[in-house]
Amino acid sequence: MAAHDGGAAGARARPAGGGLTGRNRAFTITLYPRCMDSSRNRRARLALMSLEAAAATARGGFACMFSTADEYESALISERRAQGRYRQSGPWPTVMFIGCSLMVAGAALLLG
Repeated sequence: MAAHDGGAAGARARPAGGGLTGRNRAFTITLYPRCMDSSRNRRARLALMSLEAAAATARGGFACMFSTADEYESALISERRAQGRYRQSGPWPTVMFIGCSLMVAGAALLLG
């Protein structure tokens, strides 16, 4: 019954400024003045925008250009090859392999 005639329960459910028709009108704030918080909102907005810009800059600094480890490793190897780190050492590894193979074969013939 109280909901039909706008009793105390109905008055509490309405917004603070719009629903009260005479009760405690002097103590109710009907509209929050915008001039009170405009400078604070402006400063907060500026601070938020600067934080967002700093976060975007930080994300860009830590972002990785490569999506997988294989992509990174292939780029790293190609860069090192361009610097000359993986150059061919000439015929020496082949000569050493053949020499060691002949020594092992000679040792096997002598001992066998």
